[in-house]
Amino acid sequence: MRPGVLIAAVLLVVVHPLAAGERSDREPPERSSIDMPEGWPAHSLIAADVGVIRFSDLGRLGDESATGSVARISTRLGIAGGSYLAIGGEYHWLTDTDPDLDFGYVRFGVGYQFRIDPSLDVGVELGAQGQIGKEFFGTDRVTEDAEYGRIWLRSALVGGATLWTTATLGSDYLGADLRCEWPTRWPALRVGLAAAAGRMERAEFWSVSPALRWSFGPGG
Repeated sequence: MRPGVLIAAVLLVVVHPLAAGERSDREPPERSSIDMPEGWPAHSLIAADVGVIRFSDLGRLGDESATGSVARISTRLGIAGGSYLAIGGEYHWLTDTDPDLDFGYVRFGVGYQFRIDPSLDVGVELGAQGQIGKEFFGTDRVTEDAEYGRIWLRSALVGGATLWTTATLGSDYLGADLRCEWPTRWPALRVGLAAAAGRMERAEFWSVSPALRWSFGPGG
């Protein structure tokens, strides 16, 4: 074996363990953590109300007035970063018309809410809604797909009360509702009153209902 090769082999045997030992003595690198802003999860909730609805006219079905019952439910499932999935709808029963009418909407959408400060939230929502009740909507199909957009605002009032203001715009649908809710002995549950007004299929309406809201999950 040549002297140069022998010297290189000896150096490799001696230096390699020393280098390995030096690396093992080093402390592992510190991992930086990601600090999420306070209140980053979207709220999750279920809101419902049942009450009385009044149509000043029935649009294309005629100019007669009608009174009946209305039920509404909306669910927001918080995801992350303020985003949420929305599922809900509303249904109406008019018993003083000839014949009786029952019809409504189902909705599915996605939204985003932003907390301006602890007493104020604002949210936007986009999705699709289906019509139910062909006698009222004048279609051969029970459902008809359409888009809708919604913007809402939550503001805290004195005494623990909360005010929700919502505006919804869809194909042949325009509505706004105002809800005032108060805390109960159960922190997740609130009770209140809801008032709504608007137009659907050229039929103008208003309604008044007692309301419930249940919040759950992170940020609820």
